Amino acid sequence: MVFVYNISAVLVYAIGAVLASVIAAVFYLAGHIFNNPQYQAQGKYNVYQVIINTIYFVMALVIINIFLFGVLPSMIGGNDPYVYIYSFFTELFFKRIPQALGKVVGSLAAVQLLNGLVSLNVGQGFIRTTIVDFSLINRLITFLVMVISPLLGSIYVQFLVVALINSYAIQVILPVGFVLRMFDLTKKAGNFILAVGISGCTIFILMYVLNAYIVNTMLYSEEFEQTTIASMESALNFVKWYEWLVPFLALVGVMFEKLFILIMRFIFSIVIVLFQGIFMPSFAIVVTTTSINSFMKWFESFG
Repeated sequence: MVFVYNISAVLVYAIGAVLASVIAAVFYLAGHIFNNPQYQAQGKYNVYQVIINTIYFVMALVIINIFLFGVLPSMIGGNDPYVYIYSFFTELFFKRIPQALGKVVGSLAAVQLLNGLVSLNVGQGFIRTTIVDFSLINRLITFLVMVISPLLGSIYVQFLVVALINSYAIQVILPVGFVLRMFDLTKKAGNFILAVGISGCTIFILMYVLNAYIVNTMLYSEEFEQTTIASMESALNFVKWYEWLVPFLALVGVMFEKLFILIMRFIFSIVIVLFQGIFMPSFAIVVTTTSINSFMKWFESFG
């Protein structure tokens, strides 16, 4: 894959450099034919730009390759950064989100069951004053389900952006940007395209590698979930205090405890989706835009 990236980039740049060299030769010959020193100077300048941008192109290609396929893989166990991000999004779509929706179904079923139990005549008045209104939980879960739907579109767009960067940043955008820098009329456009391409395949990809790494190793780890659930169970020990009052409360208390843990797991999954659907893309856009501006100023200083 690395070989394909580099060969594609070199071929695109070579075509552009050849065209730029032909244009430089035309200007130089036109200067000789029409005895115009400005055309000759322009031809020499274009040749200089072809040479200097070729050097910059090779340096940028080497640095980006070292970063993408050397530095980043060392952070994630030797994995290809793009494959690592794709795996993260695939797991999110086909495992984590379906699990969250499954917890919704289980939570709603448990709520309906508890509502049926609470409506029994055994100790009805006492139970209604000591147990929360489960219809509120029902409405809360319904609201959270409605929140998930638009966030799925945001997550899918992020996946597409990473795929576009993987397909075009190094192979097309990088060489085209350097070719455009060879001409005065297109130099600013070339600087912008270069800044977008380099920021996309370095800063943007770095952020999503770190995002996937943090979520996979911390928030989705079994140790984190077990610790979270253990804390919930400790906080729910107060339910056991009612068991000696009314025997029926023992059953209701146990079911309430399991239901609460189930709902908290679902809410935890929703938090992950909210983070991935809103905070992460917003943060990535801000940081990447800042890096694009910085790269543009840096490229302009090189002439």
